[in-house]
Amino acid sequence: MTRVVVLLLLAVPALPHEFWIEPDQFNTEPGQLVRLGLRVGDGYPGEAYARNPRHVRRFFVREAGQDIAVPGRPGANPAGAVRLTRPGLAVVGYRSHATRIELPAKKFNAYLAEEGLTQIIAVRKLRGELNKPGRELFSRCAKSLIACGHGKGLDQRLGLELELVADANPVRMLAGATLPVRLFLKGKPLPRALVLAFRHGESKPALRVRTDKAGRARLDLSGGRWLISAVHMRPAAKGSNADWESLWASLTFQRKAKRKKPAKRENPAKREKPRAKAN
Repeated sequence: MTRVVVLLLLAVPALPHEFWIEPDQFNTEPGQLVRLGLRVGDGYPGEAYARNPRHVRRFFVREAGQDIAVPGRPGANPAGAVRLTRPGLAVVGYRSHATRIELPAKKFNAYLAEEGLTQIIAVRKLRGELNKPGRELFSRCAKSLIACGHGKGLDQRLGLELELVADANPVRMLAGATLPVRLFLKGKPLPRALVLAFRHGESKPALRVRTDKAGRARLDLSGGRWLISAVHMRPAAKGSNADWESLWASLTFQRKAKRKKPAKRENPAKREKPRAKAN
């Protein structure tokens, strides 16, 4: 990446699209270096996003119950790297500072509709604000699951303000099984939130599911790389110079492909014996 592009990425905040952590490998062995990219976009795989110290609030990996900071230099792409040391399921977390943006009314309303934030549209309509620009603070709460060695273990809650948690290990669960996930806001289940599932290489979500009263959603996912995302919006705090605050959660992982059933071999013992010729 050229210096000019890096400087542009540092200067211009990403608009509130999907944002996620993309390891260069989701399955590794102890001692191997895993490079951690940050990406942004309307679909998966999106575009690379250089590391910006002004935006990074926390960037760490939880391995065997310990949190380890992910090092990286300003403007780096990939944004950091970590060397996992113990077999198990490692969880990478990223929390950003809030960024302020202002979108024209038409674009803001369209974005609210696309992200399923119908309650915000209803409030703006009730207040007569549908023709007013959207002044917003947004921040990121991203996670990624990496299998090291045997990859045993479960996803963990990292204490992110908005957090997606897989209730089963997507790396080791049987291919074809439904993956249960939960969405938490400040540690409490968030109901009626829209959860999107993007298959790697596709610009549109393969699934759009609302969480139930307990904040749960069940996702029927095939093998391969997946990006799961959700957005929550609420009124911004007074004095923030914004009307709304949004939190963007994401979770990336790789599911194993369903194994093909081996072709059945003919049993020689069951072959039909040739009939004896009649005399």
